[in-house]
Amino acid sequence: MEPASAIGIASAAICFVEFTYKFTSTLFSLVTEGTATDHDSLEDTCRKMRDMSRDILLSPNPAAPLSPEQRALASLSIQCRMLADRILRKLEKVKPANRKVMTVVKAAVRLVCSKEEFATLQKNLDMCRGQLHLHLSMLHNAAIQAALDNIEVASEDLLERLEKSREKANQQAIQDGLAFQSMVDRYQDIAMAATDTFGWIFDNSSKQLESNRHLLQPFRDWLEDGDGIFHISGKPGTGKSTLMKFLCQHKKTLESLERWSGTKELVLGHFFFWNRGSAMQKSLVGLIRALMYHVVIQRPDIILELFPDLWDPARFEPWGNTRPERIENEDVVRAFQQLIASEEISNGYKFCFFIDGLDEFDEETKTHTNLLSTLLDWVKPSRCLKLCVSSRELPVFQARLNIRQRLRLQELTKKDIENVVRQTLQEEQSFAGATTLEPQDAERLRQSVIEKADGVFLWVVLTLKTIVEALQCGESVSDLFQMMNSVPQRLEDFLGYILDSIPLAQRKKAAFTFAFALGVEFLPVPYFLETLLYPTFSPSLCRYSFLDDIADDPDFLEKQGSVIPSTEAVENRISTCRTRISGRCRGLLEFRPYGLSKDREGLEEIVRFTHRSIPEFLGKYLSSNWGTYLSDFDLVQAYTKTFAAALKLVKAPFPETHKTFSKQIHSLFDVIVTYQGQVTSTHFGYLDEFDAVLHSRQLESKPEFPEASWTKFRSAFRSRPCFESLFHTALGVNYHPYVRWKLNRDPHLVAGVGEAAALIAAFTGIYFEQRYPSQAYRKVKPDDVLSTTETLLEQGLDLTAASAFPNDRGILAWECLLVVVTSAQKEEGDYGVIPLVWAAVEACLQRIDLPPVWHRRDATTLTISIPKIGRVYDASQGCPINAGGLQLGNLKLPGSLQDVGGAATLEDFLCFHSPPNAEKVLQILEGRKGG
Repeated sequence: MEPASAIGIASAAICFVEFTYKFTSTLFSLVTEGTATDHDSLEDTCRKMRDMSRDILLSPNPAAPLSPEQRALASLSIQCRMLADRILRKLEKVKPANRKVMTVVKAAVRLVCSKEEFATLQKNLDMCRGQLHLHLSMLHNAAIQAALDNIEVASEDLLERLEKSREKANQQAIQDGLAFQSMVDRYQDIAMAATDTFGWIFDNSSKQLESNRHLLQPFRDWLEDGDGIFHISGKPGTGKSTLMKFLCQHKKTLESLERWSGTKELVLGHFFFWNRGSAMQKSLVGLIRALMYHVVIQRPDIILELFPDLWDPARFEPWGNTRPERIENEDVVRAFQQLIASEEISNGYKFCFFIDGLDEFDEETKTHTNLLSTLLDWVKPSRCLKLCVSSRELPVFQARLNIRQRLRLQELTKKDIENVVRQTLQEEQSFAGATTLEPQDAERLRQSVIEKADGVFLWVVLTLKTIVEALQCGESVSDLFQMMNSVPQRLEDFLGYILDSIPLAQRKKAAFTFAFALGVEFLPVPYFLETLLYPTFSPSLCRYSFLDDIADDPDFLEKQGSVIPSTEAVENRISTCRTRISGRCRGLLEFRPYGLSKDREGLEEIVRFTHRSIPEFLGKYLSSNWGTYLSDFDLVQAYTKTFAAALKLVKAPFPETHKTFSKQIHSLFDVIVTYQGQVTSTHFGYLDEFDAVLHSRQLESKPEFPEASWTKFRSAFRSRPCFESLFHTALGVNYHPYVRWKLNRDPHLVAGVGEAAALIAAFTGIYFEQRYPSQAYRKVKPDDVLSTTETLLEQGLDLTAASAFPNDRGILAWECLLVVVTSAQKEEGDYGVIPLVWAAVEACLQRIDLPPVWHRRDATTLTISIPKIGRVYDASQGCPINAGGLQLGNLKLPGSLQDVGGAATLEDFLCFHSPPNAEKVLQILEGRKGG
């Protein structure tokens, strides 16, 4: 019987007992005290009691088995019903037939005579009542206990689920803290291997052994049973990166490594160095971060051992977004060292990492020798870790890496090249037609390409493009033989041969195209930019289409007009540009989808070099051979004017978000900062020209937005649209020369509502210098910050002015800088945000005397008070540098603020940070006290 059913029966039993007891007591009172009673009422009550006792016996689920307690309760119910029946029968005998005195007297006599019988009935009912209460109590307790047990089980399950959710959130925060935005860009940028290529790496062991007589074991055997470092070497353009990507994705790699790992857990990881990417993409710490990311993604259970200080699931909510943990580089390196040295970890795991492009490693203070020493140190003490690496055949790699575990790629890819040649030429209709006429020559041509390639895929790809173009022009196969005889076999010579083949009439515009692509290629891309914004740094075909306009007339932008052309006209411009680049640039540039990912075919194309070897060669070639054609080429001018010209082609609705605009126009300053040795005030004029186009297009997009609220660098309110300008962005990215130039030209630029906004933009820019450092922005110096802050304050800007943006919650400019001071973290090396922060503080202290006090209210709340003006600002609830507020658990604060109730002064932060200008700042503070 269910607990609810038992409780229902028990309740009916209680009601029956109570009614029965009341009735017998009343009846006994009639006998013992002689009280007159309404016999009809007594009879009605008794009948109700009998019916209630019957209800007790009716189980809601007759098929369910009864427990011992329930069976006892049913027995008692039967006894109660029998008592009720006896009482009713007795009542029929003793109740008066009418109201006559004689009849009542006779009834009383019968009652008196039945006194002992009623006493017995009452005694039996008392016993029944007591036993019923006892059994009912037991049933109630059992039902309640069962319910409590169910609640306890459900609560434990819920708590377990919540705990697992918190653990997952903690894991996610650590994983996100290890990742960096450009971590997989190079990997995604590499083309997939052609069909039927590289299969020999798994299946043709004899071919590998023949290519290197010192080889200890073929590659697949090394995967299954080898250790140490396996080296895939090759000349430029031989397909090393393509092979490494092929290995990372192929199921046979996983199957072979699973045999190696046996009963231990297998963890795979990869990293592809890229010397033209961000600092993280070509550094050792970037390598370690990427590998640790792969480890914790695949085996999150290992996080507690590697990052114990970051493991505290109680800090995380089981719902909502999780903020990435701030994990210092030294902590990542320490965790990795523990990973490869821990005996406990090696007993349960095996790791295999694929590292591509060792020759693209590039750090200012480290060499390739340092990198190799580190990699060799990783595999020496560890039997649970091995590496597969690739590189060009530089002497340092050939000497330090074991020749017994090396493949030279150009000696193994002849069959792959043959497949590529056959596939390419079979798809070319003009070649198929030529083959019909001269079949023997056609086959000889194929073999000639294959033999001369010497394993270099890039040479093959470019040669095939040349052959196809010649066939499309009607050249015969015999004519192609003459061309092939003149083609150099060395890649560098071949690239020079291709460039020399460009007609003289086309060379200036081809040179502009190459120079523009080179300038963009060597930009230090900020790693915080999202993949979808990468085309900002790899300009679209639309922007390339205006390079011809610049070559013909550098002032073309002023003559472009304001009428937006039709969609068809824009498409024709882009199509024409694609055709011209393909012809002039001889296949050295190619067109790719809008993002690095290949799955965005529907979006506008961007222009990239066909292979990374090309820009390395092209830079030297252009300066040595085509300097005349580039005498009037200016990269900053080209980059800015093509951007502005393309902006004029965009139709409404114009992009409106502050985030999108800021990141797009960051690229302009990346170009300027990278080439700032060549930048003059003329280039700042180009920026103003772009700013004017940007301004007008924004107003055209939202004509209802009052122009009066435009502050010449940012709108007064963070509602859509949020207008932007280069002046605001220059403050945000710390490009202070342009800020000074603008203010010298227009001292009233930051008047009115822009007063606080300008200062806050400059201060938050310092914060983002720390949060999202790019190689270009790292060139900012403390003197630049000091000079720019002083320049702003010399315009009469008030540090106690409040922000007009609603999301800033009325923060003062001075309070914003204090929030930046709070968030500043010490960093390794000569660079860091702390010198910049305190340069701004030094400039401000020369103007105001408003000493702050920090208070740690509780574990998550930190306030900044300025007693002289009665201000208290809660930095943990939201501020311009972080809408969600400061995450105190991720910050390194002075010791006095570590505990709840603690307080700190500006002097405490000064001592804690120890900036280069600490003595100057301290003198200012002590001078105030002395005064």
